[in-house]
Amino acid sequence: MIFCMKKRSDQHGQTPLSPKQAARLLLTPARPRARAMPRPTKALRQILRPMGKKFGPGVHELKLRWDEIAGPRLAPVSTPEKLTSGKSGQILTIKTRGGAAMLVQAQSVQLLERINLVAGSGRVTSLRTIQGPIGDMKQAPKPKPDKINCQPEQLDALNIQLADISDPALKSALFELGQYVIGRDQLRR
Repeated sequence: MIFCMKKRSDQHGQTPLSPKQAARLLLTPARPRARAMPRPTKALRQILRPMGKKFGPGVHELKLRWDEIAGPRLAPVSTPEKLTSGKSGQILTIKTRGGAAMLVQAQSVQLLERINLVAGSGRVTSLRTIQGPIGDMKQAPKPKPDKINCQPEQLDALNIQLADISDPALKSALFELGQYVIGRDQLRR
């Protein structure tokens, strides 16, 4: 039983509460609820949005759109590394593979135009190339030989020649090689 201090009292100086009053007391919090802390993303957005307008996109944005900027010839052999501030503007450092640095230098005017379309007019004023390995080198997939229809007699002869081989992985690899050789010979005729 829940008690409340009032003027009328029983032997202990407290009066019993009605069930409705007791339920209301149990459901009412003792203190007002504290507000939830504001999310830091809102404050970060207020700081970063003006900075993004002032300084333009970073090297991450250029990396994401590098295939569009550099084109199919330069994109696989180069990648933007960093943006640094210079006296007359920003300098983009491009990492290239081996002799591709000469290609990048030869097309630097076109690259600067395309980069400034993404970064904003006149932000990047010059390019600097460095040679080195590129992390995610994009290589063209190796072409698979076309399946060539072989004569059933030729496949039987191939199976007879491979009958003595006990390793199944080696046997299947040699069978595919044999099919390719037979098909290549057919194409030459």
